[in-house]
Amino acid sequence: MLTIVWLLFSWVCFSALRWQPPLPRPWHAEDALSRSDPARIDADIEEITQRLENPTLAEQERAWYCFQRAQCYWLKTYLQNSRLSQLTYLKLSLKDCFSALELVPDHPSYLYAAADLYHQMKDYAEAEKYYQKVLKIRPDYALAYRRYHEMLEEMGQKEDEKKPGND
Repeated sequence: MLTIVWLLFSWVCFSALRWQPPLPRPWHAEDALSRSDPARIDADIEEITQRLENPTLAEQERAWYCFQRAQCYWLKTYLQNSRLSQLTYLKLSLKDCFSALELVPDHPSYLYAAADLYHQMKDYAEAEKYYQKVLKIRPDYALAYRRYHEMLEEMGQKEDEKKPGND
């Protein structure tokens, strides 16, 4: 009996040490999440997946559907209660962003989405690479510039130290 109690206690302690709180919702996700029905997001993912199975889709259209599914996975991320589930959906979203970028490599929205996903996963080096790419293509992309600046603040750097496009 003492062995069972000790094993249970050890497992609880181990789980508590490994547990991490869910990722905080980014400010720019709040509005979209407040308007989203979780059941509708699942239905959208299913519908988009079916459309992507169509072999006659044009590249632009296939890229757009990949991006739309990435957005659905991104919304689903912040409906999860565990960090592990959230990271799984962020990775699914990133995978679809890359599928879209393979078809349309310089699309600013797809580049921004990849940068923002890396940013949310705290992979700052990759996020910076994609923020700089999108800001090089579209220097007036206000949301990308703002999120890039927020990331630099998170990293403890000043904006002037790292200007987009400076190599």
